[in-house]
Amino acid sequence: MLNTTPYQDIGYQVVQVMAKRIRPDTPRPIVLGGLPAGAVVLGGVTQTIEPFENGGSFHVGTSKKSDAYGSLSLGAKGRGAFADKAEAVTSPTEVVISSPEDEKKEAHPPAQTHAKADDKDNDRDAKNRAARAAEAKAKKPEAEPEEAKPPKGEAVVYLTFIVVR
Repeated sequence: MLNTTPYQDIGYQVVQVMAKRIRPDTPRPIVLGGLPAGAVVLGGVTQTIEPFENGGSFHVGTSKKSDAYGSLSLGAKGRGAFADKAEAVTSPTEVVISSPEDEKKEAHPPAQTHAKADDKDNDRDAKNRAARAAEAKAKKPEAEPEEAKPPKGEAVVYLTFIVVR
């Protein structure tokens, strides 16, 4: 026997979907959308239109926990699923997409060295570098600079959720 009672009558609202088109040059973190209080994430799907050159590894989560809803790999064309953790959020939460490389950069900023070297050594090194650069320039003609090509890749990320009353 099938249950014919509509799901709205058992305390749920309509299933909602967030979607965002991302590319490698999209500024990060990418805001996918906001979850209202009481939302439960049901799942997520990616549609990779053009594979990302660098493998396209991303985390989907919140600003507090970057991989709360799962990880994506956008290195191959096609569909993929993520978000297997169904937990209700207690307060409005922003869902973000970030890459592990960006998180490492934020966590460990480059160290600055304050070592002082002898001025005579610095001058001698600078003169040597200038002489080597002049020799290299005289040996081969200057090639025209290549145009910088933007990295390839494009995908759409979907996240489905319901709000429990």
